[in-house]
Amino acid sequence: MLAAFIHFVAAYGIGSCMPSSAHKSKTIISLDEIEVLRGGKSKKVSKSEIVVGDVVCLKIGDKVPADGLFFRGNNLLLLEEGDGEISDSDAPEVNAMNPFLFSGSQVVDGYGGCQMMVTSVGMKAKWCEMMRQHSCGSSDEEIITVEDQVYELTCSIRKKVGLPIALLGFIALLPRYFTGNTKSYEGNQEFVDGDIRVNFWDSSLLEFIGTAFTTVVVVIPESLRLSVALTTFYSKKRMMADMEMLSDTSVSCCETMGSVTTICTSKTGILTMNQMEVKDFYPGEHSVL
Repeated sequence: MLAAFIHFVAAYGIGSCMPSSAHKSKTIISLDEIEVLRGGKSKKVSKSEIVVGDVVCLKIGDKVPADGLFFRGNNLLLLEEGDGEISDSDAPEVNAMNPFLFSGSQVVDGYGGCQMMVTSVGMKAKWCEMMRQHSCGSSDEEIITVEDQVYELTCSIRKKVGLPIALLGFIALLPRYFTGNTKSYEGNQEFVDGDIRVNFWDSSLLEFIGTAFTTVVVVIPESLRLSVALTTFYSKKRMMADMEMLSDTSVSCCETMGSVTTICTSKTGILTMNQMEVKDFYPGEHSVL
């Protein structure tokens, strides 16, 4: 009970320390939604809830949420992921002769109610398949995330460390009971001269079993998860102190960025260390600095 209470207080404290507001949450939710035609009715759904067969309505500035086929529209121009060096006017047009749309592409032009029909979503999309092949070398190889590794480590520690510790703790507490050093809630000895004086459900034996069970089920796995959460939170604070913009700070993303050695960007990309300063200032023909 004490371990569960400490875990709850720590988790609540971490959540309270992170800046949040209802307005920002609504903005994020609205940006994640897109208009689709499903069952003959128009509705707004989250991009993660799009399924095969949905007709997605696209407008300028939208990112294609899944792979699909051109359905309706005029002059639909897409800028595919990784094509940031070409201008919008050079973007390929999607039409009946070139009907393929890929996840991650950005709509730079189009009118007449541009629509696409979804053919594949999630990890089956072309962009996700390319990233999986790049990171794993084979599309058939299973991706193991940090969360999976933490879960496997938790199970291993629970079996190899938690169970022996719980068993030893239970055995160490038994002599206290059988030597008459434990008392009931009324203050009477529970075990006297080989005679059990109280009901099992009111005895210290049940408390000993609960202590061992809590050690295995709660203390060890939750402590490991809490340590991961605290480490992630501390890393976020360090990055925010360095004026770094955080868009996705999940454990998997932190692991990916930890292995990055080179960052490539196109000529239209922008990288800044937030240390820019004015070197020269020309109000006319002459510099005043």
